[in-house]
Amino acid sequence: MINYSLGEMPHLERVQLGVKRIRSGEHREMNFHDHRFSELTLIQHSSETIHWAEGSSCRLTRGDVILMHPGKLHAYEHAEKLELFNLLYEADKLPLPRLDGSSMRLFTPVTSSHDPDKTRPPEKPILHLSEAQLIHAESLADALEHELSGNAPGKNLRSFAIFIDLLTFICQAGGGISNPQDHANPVSSALRFINNNYREPLNIDQLARNSNMSRRNFFRKFRDLTGDSPWQYIKKRRLAAAEELLKNTTLSLSEIASECGFYDSNHLNCLFRSSFKCTPGSLRKKR
Repeated sequence: MINYSLGEMPHLERVQLGVKRIRSGEHREMNFHDHRFSELTLIQHSSETIHWAEGSSCRLTRGDVILMHPGKLHAYEHAEKLELFNLLYEADKLPLPRLDGSSMRLFTPVTSSHDPDKTRPPEKPILHLSEAQLIHAESLADALEHELSGNAPGKNLRSFAIFIDLLTFICQAGGGISNPQDHANPVSSALRFINNNYREPLNIDQLARNSNMSRRNFFRKFRDLTGDSPWQYIKKRRLAAAEELLKNTTLSLSEIASECGFYDSNHLNCLFRSSFKCTPGSLRKKR
């Protein structure tokens, strides 16, 4: 376990970066504190834990992501079973190419301590990750912790690459910023709904009605936007989530099928074989 104090955080050329894993029983109760660094926190386990910040509170659950920038006092209540992973970094010194980062809702809040959204309650999570998303984020955090603790050539470069991967993954999970063009293309809102709810039973006719289109017109415009029919897109989204869980977890095939929106393990196995030309089990053995 790496447990950096702020003064011990390694310098990666222009920015300092650290990780701090807190396991059950390690966090002090109602220990109000602030940071000289930005802190992005993955809540891994929470049993009735309450997050306090700036005089307000919010109950936490597994998968919540908390963002605290310098100068914000916060603490945890009922923290005896709290488990979390803190990512510590200097937001305003990140040497990032912005590229299309600003298209993601969380990009500016995460990468700048001068968050323009003054209405964001600091005690509340900025995001709640699904089980599959959290497991992937944890795997990246584990890789970052491992890299920072080693002495391999290129350690700092590799650490920063993993850090950016994790940061971008969280920002993507937070979704995009509303684009005025979305109102001219109602299929975009249906697409966002599918991405956020692919684990649930989906009614394409209802999506078409919500988009104020006939089923035929909805299918045509959806294919124009994505290259797939709605059902093809949903299948690909669910298979991608299943592939991620197969590679990064020990969940059973039945559990993965349930988590990703398939009828059962047989349904997942059939679609997996037709799409990837291999069985889920054979893919898992290649990890």
